[in-house]
Amino acid sequence: MQIGLGLDCGADRVDHAMGEVRVERVSGQQAFGFMGAAWMTLATELLVCGLSLRVILGALELPLPPSGRVGRTVLAAATLAGSLIGLRLAGAPLAVLVLAACVLYPALLFGLRALDLSDLRVLVGRGTPA
Repeated sequence: MQIGLGLDCGADRVDHAMGEVRVERVSGQQAFGFMGAAWMTLATELLVCGLSLRVILGALELPLPPSGRVGRTVLAAATLAGSLIGLRLAGAPLAVLVLAACVLYPALLFGLRALDLSDLRVLVGRGTPA
């Protein structure tokens, strides 16, 4: 718990240092506004997740997970995002976007082999983790 709190406090310092100085007070003006603050929040979360992964894997003496599965998951998410943007530009209502996401994302995860049936069995409690 102490490690997690240390990382969270560090993230707050990074968020405040980068967010306030660079996003809100560039040349005394609000240069980037809420979108800049959102991007700084994303950067902070990526930093915290990366450092947390390093600390946790180091404590458990585990190697980094293979990048292939993570890359395929990112590819599935990017493909879904592109599909939803295309549907939105075509004028699809929110209900269609939600339905498309519910159908497409699992299909993409299984189709790109980011997930397989053994993962699904573990998730529903009918299998043992590898």
